[in-house]
Amino acid sequence: MLKQRLNENLRSALSICLLSVSLFGSLSDRATAQTSNELTRFSDWCQQKATLNPEARHTVNVLLKEAKTQDCKKAETTLTGLTELFLTSDQIKDLQPLATLTNLKKLDLTNNQITDVQPLSALTNLRSLSLAVNQITDVQPLSTLTNLQSLDLIGNQVSNLTGLSNLKNLETLGLDRNQVHDLKPLATLTTLKELSLSDNQIADLQPLSTLRNLDALVLSSNRIISVQPLSALTNLKLLWLSKNQVSDATPLSTLTNLTFLALDHNQIVEVQPLSTLTKLDMLFLHNNQITNVAPLATLTKLGMLFLNGNRIEQVQPLAALKHLQALILVDNSLRDRTCPVQPASVCAF
Repeated sequence: MLKQRLNENLRSALSICLLSVSLFGSLSDRATAQTSNELTRFSDWCQQKATLNPEARHTVNVLLKEAKTQDCKKAETTLTGLTELFLTSDQIKDLQPLATLTNLKKLDLTNNQITDVQPLSALTNLRSLSLAVNQITDVQPLSTLTNLQSLDLIGNQVSNLTGLSNLKNLETLGLDRNQVHDLKPLATLTTLKELSLSDNQIADLQPLSTLRNLDALVLSSNRIISVQPLSALTNLKLLWLSKNQVSDATPLSTLTNLTFLALDHNQIVEVQPLSTLTKLDMLFLHNNQITNVAPLATLTKLGMLFLNGNRIEQVQPLAALKHLQALILVDNSLRDRTCPVQPASVCAF
């Protein structure tokens, strides 16, 4: 009987203890949330530093180091006067203390540990923002940053671009190494000049057909078969389509302002459509299924031509390319290994 009572008392005490811990945790969370809402100035964050979560405290310390003072008021004066701030590789996780720096026009947060960008929604004066190499999945909070001209999100985990559709002043956008597959939200960003989307899961390029001001477009390492939507982008000077599944280059024949074109590691057989691209200086066609290079003889401004890893038998038609500095022909089916241009050192067989 005594043993049974002891067990019952022990269970009751344990229940009370667990309830107390639960209540304390809940109250603590509420207090933290309330405190965060009350911290409207950097000096508030600084003065309450000891009560903050470790991530927010670390961010405050990084900012104090940037301000070169531990005095909260002096640091606030310095930091709120900044228009540019570079906090790269600082192990930052919590951006809340940054939300008070509303005069910032340029902010670089490359290579940190950021997952939540909500605090940045207050920084509406930003023109340039780099969040490259973080752990971001949700970009919706950035939709308020309508003055942005440059946004770097390279090396994150973004799949949904809807939050970017409102950024109508963007000229440069980097989204390499994410999980993007739907480009529709980008169709409204008609001021874009440079767009980089390599290493994603993109198959449909149709939404890009409206981006007529693009002069540089990077689409390497995706799932692209058709490049038809790109035919309207006649201002393009640089186009990178390496490591896709393109077999028909015909739509690219209209892109006569191109100076750089990368089509390596695709399934191209016919290069006739490229004969119109007479401004090309660099052309990457290695690792395709090309047999006839004669149509490339019109590209007399070429300085570098990569044709390795194809099925080419004759290269003499390339003799017209007098400006070549590098002609790479390794791993082909050449009958004659005579370099078609001089000096012969230009060629690599």
